[in-house]
Amino acid sequence: MSEIKSYLATVDKVFPVDVEFNKNETGEDADFVSVYNKNKDFSDKDARMYGAITFIYPDMTTEYYAYPFDKNNFTMPIKGETVVVLEIDKSNVFWLPYSVTPYSNYRRDYVTYTQLKPTDNTKPQSSTEGGKNLRETKDSGGATNTTNTDNSKSDYKVNEKIKFLKPKQGDTIISGRVGNTIRFSEFHLTEDGKTSSPGIFIRNKQNPELDSKKIGELIEEDINKDGTSIYITSNKVKVPFKEEVKKEKKGFKDYPNSKDLSGDQLFVNSDRIILSAKAKEFIIFGKGNTGVITDGQ
Repeated sequence: MSEIKSYLATVDKVFPVDVEFNKNETGEDADFVSVYNKNKDFSDKDARMYGAITFIYPDMTTEYYAYPFDKNNFTMPIKGETVVVLEIDKSNVFWLPYSVTPYSNYRRDYVTYTQLKPTDNTKPQSSTEGGKNLRETKDSGGATNTTNTDNSKSDYKVNEKIKFLKPKQGDTIISGRVGNTIRFSEFHLTEDGKTSSPGIFIRNKQNPELDSKKIGELIEEDINKDGTSIYITSNKVKVPFKEEVKKEKKGFKDYPNSKDLSGDQLFVNSDRIILSAKAKEFIIFGKGNTGVITDGQ
């Protein structure tokens, strides 16, 4: 049975895939996670570096590497953020995201080591409590205190204007750092709030009108005001789409009103849309009326 240990740690370095990663700071070979048949020899160094970080907890004597626990689905951390570190069989070390912050684009949620004044006689937390988060030292008077090596600074600027989406029951929400999100939902925008209506709601750039909302206030997507939106809907989902074209729709006797737009549909709304078939046919099928309505030419 595998032995698994877990604790909180602070991200110290993040390795993109275009830097040398063969040696650690002491010049020794870096610890690579074993893969199938304990193979650590990757033909492409980028493969072994993918998602790699180093992390800090104060009892360290050498540099520790960690790799994403799930390489198929992760948000690359930045220096100073908090992660959960998993040690499996003392040799394979992975990191998982840890997020409780009101900021959707910055995840320094829990400071993993504490600064105490040299005169503070408070008994420090042991290095194994709270995620190995304190380094014990001795001052000139023999008193035990803790130190904070200032490794949490990062060049990343926290954008306090970005908000989290308000979830509905059963939602899966993937949030980027800059207002780009994907919501997999069963009840979002449904007419009755209870009929199962699977939908995928993709948003790129938060509605600027929401920037002034208070930190921590939850928001919802707006297909008419967000940067670019793609909605894939079904059943009782009713999308509050508003067309911007002002010309009279003479070509359609039964043009659908925005309030009637519900059911299995695909919406794409942005400032500019380009569709290109670079090699073969471009085909549009419409069971009902098919047309182009424009205020331009």
